[in-house]
Order: sequence, then structure tokens, then C-alpha cells
Amino acid sequence: MLRNRLIIMTLMAGICLYSFADSSMSQEYYTKGEYRLVRSTYTGPLISGMNVFEWSAQNLPGFEVRPQNSRGPSARSYIIRSSDMFFEMYIGIHPTVRETEDTTLDYFNRSLTVFFNELEKPPFGDSGWFYGAPDNPDGIVFIRKNVLIGIDLNSSGRIDVLALAKTIDSAIINGAPYVKISDVIEPPVINSVSLSKNAVTLPTMGSGQSERVLITISAVDPQGFNLLYWADVAPFGYDGKTEKNNILSFNADTGTFPFDKEVYGEHRIKVWVANESNLFSRVTEVPITF
Repeated sequence: MLRNRLIIMTLMAGICLYSFADSSMSQEYYTKGEYRLVRSTYTGPLISGMNVFEWSAQNLPGFEVRPQNSRGPSARSYIIRSSDMFFEMYIGIHPTVRETEDTTLDYFNRSLTVFFNELEKPPFGDSGWFYGAPDNPDGIVFIRKNVLIGIDLNSSGRIDVLALAKTIDSAIINGAPYVKISDVIEPPVINSVSLSKNAVTLPTMGSGQSERVLITISAVDPQGFNLLYWADVAPFGYDGKTEKNNILSFNADTGTFPFDKEVYGEHRIKVWVANESNLFSRVTEVPITF
């Protein structure tokens, strides 16, 4: 009898060990550039909006929220401050999980000056990254479902970044008054993008002012929210400042596009919009010739 019990216990332990190994080996990693993530699959509802002002009021009473610019087509930035410290939070909600994964890795590979380390067993999110000390980081980024979240400390004051991340992650999973969960995600839609000039002459030394180009974006939000408009034109970069809300402008210059690109020839300007609930459209590209 004892021998039979031992055999059964050994078999059960073997099954558990096999299941654990099989689960580990079944994880699908997705790599872009220097970063990777664990692929996620969701069949249920996703997130269609998050109100950062309400989140801050509930979790950080006494802090002020100031909306900032776009961090590319990945997320929108907010400065959250008190009388003695502040930090930056950025959030991007995207139409699908796969698009969120892609835009997150693009964000990492595009312009970060700090290298983020992968959280091997993130206490929040489907995939996570940090810089600084792992138990008290200076910044974190994580994905949960179709939401990209980042928190960066920008002052000498300290705040528990991990605790803040957990509150957001819990709200995404379990719901909260400031998070909107939907069976169908209806992101803002860009109907058209037009340029005032499709070909420009770049200024030469002593030739005077560079040519000014207007980008007119026609877009609609199915949820009826106001929209914010951006394009990846430099040197200022992601220009959310508009003349008539949906019209962006830039002066054509040799620094308009990344330095690893040829200056002369055809370029493609990327354009995107987001609504007030941080739900992003898909990116539209429009050609221009220098």
C-alpha cells in the first residue's frame, strides 16, 4: 500500500512538473530590435478608454494632472505633480492587443536614451520593463491587454512606482469608474490627410526662410470625444499644436526627418490622432518630396 502511494505521488509530481515546463515552453516571445515581450491572447472585452484625471483623484489626492504631448503614436504623456514632487505618466490604448505589442516595442526602439530591463516575472501586466533598481525603479513600462502604461520619476522626490502600476493594472483587469471596458473597440478613424505642398525645396546657406507646410487631418471619433492631432515632423517632433485644431504645420528643413535617412527624395510623414480617453487611431502615412 505504501509503495503504491509513493508511486502515485511520484507520478503526480511528474505531471505537475511537466505541466509547469510545458506552460513555460509554450510562452511565445515577440522580438523587435533590442526588446522582446511575451505574446498575450485575450478573447474577452478590451479597454476603450481611461480617464487619468479621475485615476489621479482617486489614487493620488492632492496631485495636479497636466496633459502633455504625444510620445509618438504609442502613448500620450501627463505630468502629475504635488507641491514637492512630480512624475510623468504616459498611456496609450490601441485597437488590438497585437497593435499594442507592436507600438510598445517600436517605442522602445525609437528614441529611448535609457535602456529598460525586462521584468522576468512582472507583478503587473502581461509584459513589463524597468530601469533603476528592480525593487524601487525610477521608471516602468508595462502592457495589459491593449493598454500601454509608463511611469517615469522626474524629480528628487520618491513615489512608489510599483504600487501605482498595480493600481492601474488592477483597474484594467477588474474595472474601475475611470476605466471603460468594451466588447468592441472603436478607435478614432483618420479619413484623409492632405499637405499644402507635396514637394518642397530645402533652404541652402543664406537662402532665407524654409518653406512652411500645413498638414490637414480629417478624422472622426465614433465615441464622440474631442480629438488630438499629431505628426512625426521634427525638429520639434510630435506636434500637437494646431492652428485650427486639425491643422499642423512645420518648416521644411534638413533636420525634419531622422538623421539616418537620406535628406533628398521622398519621405513619408506619419500622422495619428487620439481621443480624450487616450484611445489611439491607427497611423496614416502621406508622402512628401524634399
